[in-house]
Amino acid sequence: MTAKSLTQNDLVEITGSSLSRVKAITSGRVAKLKFEETQALVKKLHVRGDWLATGEEPMFQSDKEIEFHRRLDQVKESTNAADQLDLDKKQQGRIQTILFALDQDDHRLLDEQLGQILTDDEEQLLEQYRSCSQEEQAAVKMMLAAFRKNQ
Repeated sequence: MTAKSLTQNDLVEITGSSLSRVKAITSGRVAKLKFEETQALVKKLHVRGDWLATGEEPMFQSDKEIEFHRRLDQVKESTNAADQLDLDKKQQGRIQTILFALDQDDHRLLDEQLGQILTDDEEQLLEQYRSCSQEEQAAVKMMLAAFRKNQ
């Protein structure tokens, strides 16, 4: 509390615990924090989990650690959002990458992903190919192989 200039009421808000629980924690009457309390201290105040477990310094995460955890959280959020969509794994992966690139303001990664989107002609060809029988698809593949060989 001292390092972050926090009051017990601040800890109530941060941890979601009751004031009586926070008073018990800060007075040393609580030997073990609840998972939710630990998670709140680590995520919201950037207290190091190993410091909470052992008391070994440093108490707080470095800027690099904070950024790393922020990116991990964004990957998790992007993955969860993509998983909610009724898409195959490859499409979900692309959506996840796009969401992550948007969050990171990574124009290079975003351009790379958007550059893989099909044109209208390509979409129509793909739809036609998918609507063909297996024999017709095999014939198209053979024709393309012969075309490539002659080039």
